[in-house]
Amino acid sequence: MEYKKEQKTEGAPGGTVPPSAGRESTNKLSALALPTAAAAATASEKQTIIKDDDPPPRKSKRKSKYPLRKKDSEWRKILTKDEYKILRKRGTERSGKGEYNRKFPRKGYFGCRGCKHPIYSAASKFPDKGWVAFDKCYFTDSKCHVGVRQDLGGLEIVCNNCGGHLGHVFYGEQHTKTNERH
Repeated sequence: MEYKKEQKTEGAPGGTVPPSAGRESTNKLSALALPTAAAAATASEKQTIIKDDDPPPRKSKRKSKYPLRKKDSEWRKILTKDEYKILRKRGTERSGKGEYNRKFPRKGYFGCRGCKHPIYSAASKFPDKGWVAFDKCYFTDSKCHVGVRQDLGGLEIVCNNCGGHLGHVFYGEQHTKTNERH
């Protein structure tokens, strides 16, 4: 995470809060990003049957679903070793060691460390044991700035601009009115 004071620059990506990004939502993130059981069933029904005499399938270049695309070597140049490990390789920062654990600004926002995309308002941060915690994230129009994907044992949250790992989301802990902890 990276903290930025609010700026009144209109809509400039990566460093200023777009006017529509000031809208936070308390909607459950899992409903936005995870496929439904019906969608998963439909996808499994569309499996391709390969016959023995068919040529092997071509390997396609995997396209990122995130707007900001960089090569691994580019990420290594702009991130520290620890930042790269966390953001690009889904690592975990040691509990209690984050630079923002004890900082609670009243204004501004926290953005992705990799691409500076606004993720959380300063007002959505709350005290928690170990790691920085938020209970609401930014939306632009109907697009959430935080994405969710299934992870071993939980729901991983990522920056919807660059795909950087942000941590995990937890529900039902009763820490805040939204009942979410990011």
